[in-house]
Amino acid sequence: MPPGSLDAGERIAGTGCGSSRLPPGRVQVKHIESTTAEVGCSKRSDLNKPMRMSSRDANCRYIPLFDRHTGFDKLLNDLGIALPSGAGIETMVHRGWIKPVLRVFLPRTAIESWTNYPQFPMELSNCPEAESWALDLLVRARTSGWPRESGRWWVHELDDESDPLTQVARRHLSSPGGVSSELLVFRHARLDREVRPWLDYFAYWQAFQVADYARAMSRRCCLVEDIPVDRETALLARARLVDCEHKRLTAAWDERYAVFEWLSRMRTVVGSAVMPQREFEETRAAICQVAREAELSVDKMKEGIRRTLLLMWEEWSRAQETPALLGLLRQEIEYSIYFLERVSGERVDALDDYWSPHQRRDFSASLIDALPREEDLARRDFPRNVCIYLKEYRATVPQLAHLDETAIRTHLNAGWFASRAFRRFVLAFHRLHEQLRGPQSTPDEKVIRQSERIEQFNLISMHAERVLSRAARARTGQKSYSDVRALARESLNYVLGRWGLMGGDVGAACQRRMKELLVQRAQLHDLEEQTGLRLVAASEVASGNDVANELVAGFVNWVIARNYAAHHDVLDFDLVYSRRDANAPHPGSVALKAVLLSLLSVLVATPVG
Repeated sequence: MPPGSLDAGERIAGTGCGSSRLPPGRVQVKHIESTTAEVGCSKRSDLNKPMRMSSRDANCRYIPLFDRHTGFDKLLNDLGIALPSGAGIETMVHRGWIKPVLRVFLPRTAIESWTNYPQFPMELSNCPEAESWALDLLVRARTSGWPRESGRWWVHELDDESDPLTQVARRHLSSPGGVSSELLVFRHARLDREVRPWLDYFAYWQAFQVADYARAMSRRCCLVEDIPVDRETALLARARLVDCEHKRLTAAWDERYAVFEWLSRMRTVVGSAVMPQREFEETRAAICQVAREAELSVDKMKEGIRRTLLLMWEEWSRAQETPALLGLLRQEIEYSIYFLERVSGERVDALDDYWSPHQRRDFSASLIDALPREEDLARRDFPRNVCIYLKEYRATVPQLAHLDETAIRTHLNAGWFASRAFRRFVLAFHRLHEQLRGPQSTPDEKVIRQSERIEQFNLISMHAERVLSRAARARTGQKSYSDVRALARESLNYVLGRWGLMGGDVGAACQRRMKELLVQRAQLHDLEEQTGLRLVAASEVASGNDVANELVAGFVNWVIARNYAAHHDVLDFDLVYSRRDANAPHPGSVALKAVLLSLLSVLVATPVG
């Protein structure tokens, strides 16, 4: 058997002008912790599964630039983005490499009235009332914002044209960079400290942009101003290269902007839905409203995910970016799929050809590589793994000969969303074979987990019982649950009947031998380690028909494996590890083949629809 099968082994608020710049009834705080919650809960668990959201997303579109310990600088720090020495965000903005989403100019008199600048809470002296808005804006920027319980609660305050503070702030916008901004820099009258009288906001996704520019520019030239004269000539050629690189990156980010724009607006929705926690339909309606206002179709969303996010993943995962930055990119992809499902009302299938790079030539990553959800990996690998075990049945059970990977995937897709037990069966099968392929631990794992192959082996047998029981009750209309031996006999008789083997001597012999073998082999009252499981070979059935023999042996062996899983542990090692006796059939492999034969024969025999 090939490797991997059993036969192969092994937020700081302060005050503005007057007594307080905070709205009535709200207290001043030093910090407000972000809140997380599961947003989007619904009874339709197959599509509307809850997703872990954070209240921090409510402010993701407008993150102020303050210092290294707060705001956008802190985000870069947390993501492990190291800027070249002497080249901070202000330098990159001044050079025109990146641009804040908003730059709001603040009146000088308002800032000079802030006597303990730049500390919070603010201490103020004689601030003109007409300019107090600037201090209100600074306080709002320094805090994480407050949830809005009514109106357009899903829109950030700086996007809400009805908000009075937003209205006055947007009347003081200016384009960043250039000499005009720098000429406005002054020294604080009381503190003799340089002040830049504006407030820059960045979107969270601009962390990717900063990382992109920092990596590219640090390869091409120095970012600092003090370059020796004797190096200027040599740097001219490099400067031309930098200009080309700048144009390339600018074009790339101009193209990416539309995707990150709708992503950030929708992230604001789910972040605002955390506190107070809102119902699924209210959150979904807000996401759809954002899509309508942006004239965003489902096709545009899909194309944006594939041609922007997955393409970035393909490039950035190869560029050895920091784990935290790659984690944010993966989160973007996860959010985008979540939003797409909310807008379309349909589940995104990661195995669909649209998300596979083999079906196109745009060099983007496959969705399953960027977002390797275990359930998708299990669905992907199940047909291939099953085919390993079915090889010997292709000759002896011709009714299963057609079960190649495509046919198995058809049965898989039919049962995956219809049966929770079937999903659990496939997941256990996947986990067992992941463990059979060897340890998957990584250096950043905090716990070295115990690899218990036998747990997954046992779960496979137990979940198979649930799948077969559900199928039997659907056929007979019976509401009660049969014991495992009665279930095995009923399932066998159903398959024999569907395949024309129930009548005559063959059918009688099968029923007789099934009853005998279940008593003799499957009760396991006298199970001993030395003896092992007395699994049944097809030749022991002797019904006069090879297919019938395989079916009887398969169902009996499944019952044996199921009873062992429910009651015993003395043979755990023998069932999931290699044996020295290469000539003897591996008991774990025989048991797995029996489970698959029993389950697949029922699925194949059951009429579609």
